[in-house]
Amino acid sequence: MMTNTFSAAEARMLSGETVEEKVNSLLDAIKEAATKGKRELRTSWEYHKDDDLWVNGGYSQSADWKEAVEKLTGRGFEVSFYYQESQFVDMYTLVKW
Repeated sequence: MMTNTFSAAEARMLSGETVEEKVNSLLDAIKEAATKGKRELRTSWEYHKDDDLWVNGGYSQSADWKEAVEKLTGRGFEVSFYYQESQFVDMYTLVKW
């Protein structure tokens, strides 16, 4: 008889990052930008290719995006969503400190 060896760690990996984990990942990127003298970070596909929270979540004002914004503003960051339609659509979440 063969038993299934599927683990909780594998389940977490398949289900994706939680909002808290996405915010923590972004905080790492913010820290890196701050050490380079920057005062803001554009969170777009350029920075988070596999994570659409900061782009599509911000555009749709999803519950996850709002929760992430709340966590960031609670730490004193300014967070806004940028959308501009020209020849191409440019949209991203902007975090300032």
